[in-house]
Amino acid sequence: MNDLFLTGMNRRSRNSVENQRKGLRRRARDGLHCLLGTVDALVAAEGTQTVTAFRDALGTPALIEAAIACRAYERLEERGHLDALLARYSTLRQYLPASLPCHSRPPPAAKQYLRPSRLCVPWMPAPGTR
Repeated sequence: MNDLFLTGMNRRSRNSVENQRKGLRRRARDGLHCLLGTVDALVAAEGTQTVTAFRDALGTPALIEAAIACRAYERLEERGHLDALLARYSTLRQYLPASLPCHSRPPPAAKQYLRPSRLCVPWMPAPGTR
C-alpha cells in the first residue's frame, strides 16, 4: 500500500509540474525574446541617451513581466518536482504514521514472533524492555 500511495503521489506531482511547465514555457520564451531585444537595443543605443529615455523607449513593465516569467520557469525547472511533492507533504505526513511500523513499541500481535527471533538474534532486546 505504501508503494502505491507514494507512486501515485509522485505521478500526480510530476503531472502537475508538467502542466505548469507548458504554460510557463510559452511565457518564458516570449520573455526571453523581450530580454534579448533589450540587450540588442542596449548594445545599439547611443552613448548620449539617458537611462530614463532608454527605459521609456523599451517599456519597463514589459521588461519586468519578462524577467518574472523567466525566473518562474527557471524555478520550476530547478525545484518544480520537489516543490510539488512538498505541497503534498501534509497528505504524506497524515498517511505515513499509520502505515509505518514503530520500532520502539511492537504491536501486541508481534510479541509472539519476537520471542523466537531473540533466539536467532541474541542482541535483540526482549519485548517490553525498551
